[in-house]
Amino acid sequence: MPPTMTNSKPLKSFYKKIQKISFFSFLFFNLFFSLFFHHSLLADRITSAFKQIQKGEFAKAKTQIDKQLEKDTLYNAGTFHVLAEYYFAEKNPAYNMDSAYFFVQKSINSYPKAQPKILKEWVSEKITLETAKKLKENIEKKGFDLAEKSNTLTAYQTFLTHFPKAPQVQEAQTRFYQISWKDARQQNSLEIYQEFMQKYPNAPQYKEANRVSDSLVWVRDTQSNTKSKILRFLNQNPKNAYRNNAIEQLYWADSWQNNEDFYKNFVKKYPQALITSLAYSWLVAHAHEKNTWKQLFNEFPNFPEKEYFEKFEKNYKIAYIPFLDSELFGYVNENGKTTISPSLEEIPKKHLCNAQFLPYLITQKNNRVGLQDAFGKAILTPQFDQIDFFVTGLVRVSKNAEQGIYHTSGKEILPIKYDLIEVLNDKFLKIRKNRRWGIATYNGMVIVEPKFTEIEAVGKYFVSLASNSESQILANNALGHYFEEKMQNLPVYNQWEKIDNETKWIKIVQENKVKLLDKEGNIIFSDFDNILQISENIFSIEKNKNWIIYQFIKNNNLHEIKPLNEQQYQNIIITPHFLGVKMGNKWGILDKMAKIHHEINLDTLYAIGENLMYQKAKKSYIQFPQKVVEVTALRNLKAEKGDYTALQSYISYQDATNKKGLFSPEGNKILPPTAQNYYIVSPKEVVIQQNGKFGLADSLGKFLLMPKYDGITKANEGEYILTNQRKFGLWAKGLCLIEPNFDEPLQYFTPKKRPLWFVAKRNNLFGVVDSKGANLIPLEYTEIIAWKDSIALALDKKGKWNFVHFNKKSQTKLPKMDFEKVKFLARTADDVFVQIEMNGFFGVYSAKNGNIIPPDYEHINNIGTLEHPVFFAEHKSKDKKRYQVVYFAQNGKEIWSNVLKEEEYLRIVCE
Repeated sequence: MPPTMTNSKPLKSFYKKIQKISFFSFLFFNLFFSLFFHHSLLADRITSAFKQIQKGEFAKAKTQIDKQLEKDTLYNAGTFHVLAEYYFAEKNPAYNMDSAYFFVQKSINSYPKAQPKILKEWVSEKITLETAKKLKENIEKKGFDLAEKSNTLTAYQTFLTHFPKAPQVQEAQTRFYQISWKDARQQNSLEIYQEFMQKYPNAPQYKEANRVSDSLVWVRDTQSNTKSKILRFLNQNPKNAYRNNAIEQLYWADSWQNNEDFYKNFVKKYPQALITSLAYSWLVAHAHEKNTWKQLFNEFPNFPEKEYFEKFEKNYKIAYIPFLDSELFGYVNENGKTTISPSLEEIPKKHLCNAQFLPYLITQKNNRVGLQDAFGKAILTPQFDQIDFFVTGLVRVSKNAEQGIYHTSGKEILPIKYDLIEVLNDKFLKIRKNRRWGIATYNGMVIVEPKFTEIEAVGKYFVSLASNSESQILANNALGHYFEEKMQNLPVYNQWEKIDNETKWIKIVQENKVKLLDKEGNIIFSDFDNILQISENIFSIEKNKNWIIYQFIKNNNLHEIKPLNEQQYQNIIITPHFLGVKMGNKWGILDKMAKIHHEINLDTLYAIGENLMYQKAKKSYIQFPQKVVEVTALRNLKAEKGDYTALQSYISYQDATNKKGLFSPEGNKILPPTAQNYYIVSPKEVVIQQNGKFGLADSLGKFLLMPKYDGITKANEGEYILTNQRKFGLWAKGLCLIEPNFDEPLQYFTPKKRPLWFVAKRNNLFGVVDSKGANLIPLEYTEIIAWKDSIALALDKKGKWNFVHFNKKSQTKLPKMDFEKVKFLARTADDVFVQIEMNGFFGVYSAKNGNIIPPDYEHINNIGTLEHPVFFAEHKSKDKKRYQVVYFAQNGKEIWSNVLKEEEYLRIVCE
């Protein structure tokens, strides 16, 4: 019940009347009527007073009532009834509705105590319990009419206070709340709503007041939507209606990292939040990518739709093939299980030519494409011009020359409104609109609006943004934190350059001063003249023409910068192994931790390749990684890398006789005095020309191959093709030496497994040789296909294919071949597949299982991959009007078969 409000004027008059009746006189009247209720004279006074009220003779009526009250209280039912009529008569100067209501209630309560004889005498004048009740109803109605006419909080509160059991109470209460709520809405402040809820906890508007109040708290506490404010809001408002909104904002702020740990922690902390379903969807995507389903389900035993995703796990990376039945397409997997019953009118043409190996299939209808899973569950209805599998968990959709991004769960990530969307790095996407580029997260939050002419990834940790000719740079993490905290400006820098190969550090130049930016986006060193990187976390800093060597240490997110020694140097030269430093007019050499390697007493020092060359006492030396070599007598020294781009250089020179020489990166002399030339081909190997022939030496100067070849060409790391008189051989350190006796470079029979065998060619015929060039299969076949173990499938000069076993120690019985033609189809980890032809019909032969598809078909092709084949075969009927179409798994098991009419066949065959 609402609190009591100010009384109306009628109610004030009622209280004045009541005050005139003392407690003792009122008690006396009740006793009087109880003792003399049987006197008819007293009853006549009651009826007489009633008649006088009806005639409007209110003074006479009041006299009769007063006499009755003085002499008898046993007739109180009738007396109270008449008193109620007296006060409710509107023409009565003493009219008081509250007094009338007071006495009519006392009358109703007294009627059951009156004797039947007295009640009978009153009936004729309609002084009865029924008329008293009717009078009560009229008074209540009149009271509500007055409140309704006033239509104010005070009026309704007065009615509720004085007529608490009236039938109109519910309506009055409703209107009271409505007016109070209207007032609160007009004032529309948090304090007013909270006051409303405190005063009226039972109001029907309480829930809405609570919602609006929560909304105002949400807006007030998270106006800038920064991560810190959202977290504070969640901690301080555990029951706020907008808690889900806050959790969602927190998700968007943090999910830019797009890593599995974030999603796991999020679903653990907010398991009931609405946005958590998207976090679960990303966990599914990561499980797809890493094949970590079991770990995921162990960590989350109540994973949503676990049974459904367990089905994904069992059917992941197996082949799904379309089939046609009753003019509708369906899908069957390579195990022969129908995953989508015939229900699709169209499918993309590329699905006919290639089996699908993801549990997502592109659907097609009316030249529009959509997406569904491999089990028939619709994900995106056919409404797009194109769908591309973009990155793990995302597909890129195109419609009317615009692009958008959807999650494979069906949730929209980026709306279809961009000219182009590309991957920027493992955290962000590039979005282009009106020829301008911006940045969005993998969860679809636009961090940088499209306003740059170009945006590029700089290494793994940084992003550059170009606006016309000006390029700016910022760290990925700084970009993410900017998004989290909604800072005013992006922390970008205009003049910058990379100073390390892995791009973990960026040198920034501002107003001729240098700063160092780390991969977290923090400025580590600032306002120096120059910065040079020595090693991972060691830098040389120049200020006022002096260099100091510092080490940057990061422990538990705390940054510490300390000098490695107390010295200041006038110059510094940095090489991969040592530092050259100058103090005064002398040079010295330090190791990478700034400790003295050579005292600072050298006359000159400079870099030669990745090494230091210096003079001391009129002698010249080169400091190699492990030793010092005197080079006083040598001239024309220079660093060379030849055909490779590794950090370490060779050092070439000429001696006193003008002969060429070469130091290896370790400082070893590796050219003999008779060498004519050299060719650097790797950090450890050099091709040497001597007397017109070529050999190979290692970095110690030892010949690996004597100079006797017309040419030596690097094929792969540690592997060289040898040539002599237009013949080819092969050398691989510790593996093989095959002299040049063949017409073409040798090919590995199988991947590099021991023992090594090679397919060789001479006089247009093929054979197999071992690692020394000895024949295992004579070079007398026109074609060879590597089979299994030490078995080859070879085509002889007569056009017959045969199996040839060339490992004499482990012979097995080989089947006789009688095939006209053989064509390579696929190779798995433990099997090889070829197409065979007999009498113009085709089949498939397996190295592991033999003839898995008999040669009964006019056409066979592999619609899977080279590593995971699936075979399509078709056979025409004699009248050429029907086609038997069969799909086979790689073990030869029939997946699906049907006989199709020509028009049906044309719908399913790959064009």
